[in-house]
Amino acid sequence: RVSSDTIVASVYAPTPDFRNLDQGLSGTNISTGATYGGWHASSWTAKAGLPFGRHGAAAAVIDGRIHVVAGYYDPADQSTHAVYSPLSDSWTTLKDLTPAVKRRYLGGAALNGKLVVAGGYNGAARDWTNEYDPLTDAWTAKGTLNTARQQAGMAESGGRLYAGGGSNSFGTPLASAESYDPITGQWT
Repeated sequence: RVSSDTIVASVYAPTPDFRNLDQGLSGTNISTGATYGGWHASSWTAKAGLPFGRHGAAAAVIDGRIHVVAGYYDPADQSTHAVYSPLSDSWTTLKDLTPAVKRRYLGGAALNGKLVVAGGYNGAARDWTNEYDPLTDAWTAKGTLNTARQQAGMAESGGRLYAGGGSNSFGTPLASAESYDPITGQWT
C-alpha cells in the first residue's frame, strides 16, 4: 500500500525484508536516517529518501516502482515527480507535472501502465486530471472531474478509476464519487 499522508510512503511487498505480512504487522518506511517503530513492536527499515520533501503528494505503483508527484513544501505547491525502485533502493527524478497545475492533496492511481492524478488544492479545490506515460516521460491533460475535490480517495477497478469523498475548497466533506473512463478521458 502506498500513502502520501504518512511519513512519506508505506510499502508492502513479498520480499525477505518483510516479516509477519500474514498478520499485517510490518512494512518499510521510505525515509532517511532512522529506523522507525512499527505496529505491534515490529520495525520499520529506513530506505533512500525522496529527492525532495513534501506532504499531500500523490503516489502510485507502476511496474513495481513507486511514483510520487506534486504535494506541498513550504512555501508553495509543487509539481515535482520522482520514482522509487525497491530493487536498487534509489530514486530517479522524472518529468515534472506541468507547473500550471502544480498542487497538493491530489489523488493518484495507476491505470493501464500510466499514472493518473486528479483533483487537489492550489488556492482552491481543483477539478484537473493529468496522465503520465512512463514510456514517453510526458504528462497529458485529461477531462476534468465533475466536482472539484481535494484529499479524495482514488483507486482503479475494472479498468476505470474511481474518485470519491475528499472535500471542497472550504474543507466541507464530499459524499459524492465519480468514475474515469480512460478511453474517453472523461469522468462520469
